[in-house]
Order: sequence, then C-alpha cells, then structure tokens
Amino acid sequence: MKPDKKYIQIRHWDYWRGIYGCNGEAAPNAVEFSLTEDAAGNQLFFHFDFYNLPALRDTLRQGDFIGADHPDYTAFLCKTEDLAKQKIPYFIGGLYYRYFTPDLDFCNPPPSAQKRITDLQSPPAAPYYAVIFLAEENPLTPDVLLSWTQRLSQPLFDRRFSCEIANIPSQEDTMDTYWTES
Repeated sequence: MKPDKKYIQIRHWDYWRGIYGCNGEAAPNAVEFSLTEDAAGNQLFFHFDFYNLPALRDTLRQGDFIGADHPDYTAFLCKTEDLAKQKIPYFIGGLYYRYFTPDLDFCNPPPSAQKRITDLQSPPAAPYYAVIFLAEENPLTPDVLLSWTQRLSQPLFDRRFSCEIANIPSQEDTMDTYWTES
C-alpha cells in the first residue's frame, strides 16, 4: 500500500531567510510548520514546532520554553539529557489542545504503552499541536525537516506518510520580504 502524502507549510519567513542566508542569517535550528492534506494548505492535519539540539541548548540557556520553577523542569532536563546522549531520538516537549494543557508525563507515556500521539486525548479531542525536540545537531534544512517528519510519522501517528514542502519561495522573493519587513 502506498503511503499517504502530507504537505509541509512553513509558517514564518525567518525559516527561508535562514535557508537562503539572507543578511547573514544562520540556517534554522527550529521551525514552525503545519502538515496539511493538500498543497494549498487548506486541510490541516497537524501543527509542529521542531527544535534540534543547538536550539534546545539555547532554549535551556534562555529559559524560554520551561522555567526552573515549573513543576516539569526536572523531567524536562532528564529528557534533554537522554536526547543529548542519543538514548532517545526525540521527545515531545508539549502538546496543545483546544481546552487543555498537559504536563510532560502525559506527553511522553512509557514506551510499553505504545500510544500514538492522537491517542493522548483530553476529553473530548486529540491534540492539534506538538513541540518536538530532536536528537539532531544539523540545521533543520528542508532535507533534514522532510527526513524527520517522515521518520516520525509512524511513531506519532501510527502510519507512514511521505512529505513534500509546499510553497517554497525563491531566494529573490525571500530577500524582498526581508527588505519590506525591515
């Protein structure tokens, strides 16, 4: 059976500015995107934020994602250490629901539970957004992003799908937006 196909819709111009090196911007270590059923981006499947290890280290230094006073901070540091040591390929830093915000344990059930991400439901619905930290040192270039998204399709959604990045702007268009937004 041929796998489903999903389309990656990058949500911010900063990603493309990093890809094209606009005004010296570095290649992206984080990316916010939506997976859609259609190339136009009208049929939402799921939203993601992916962070590689350099972005995770920056997040920890700045205390942006989770503060030291948060009840999940110790569990977050343990997951971070496991990721850095390549004991785990990724972990879910947060799941977002329409009317519910779970803790880290809810987001990461023990491996023996073997739950799909959509099974981690809060009444009455499955999550629509996840923050994923990846055991990846390389920048999240389009090839790396595609690889991780396809690799995570099975463990997160219990099905394999291929991906394509939709709406890739040209370097010229990306530079034009840089100058108009600056």
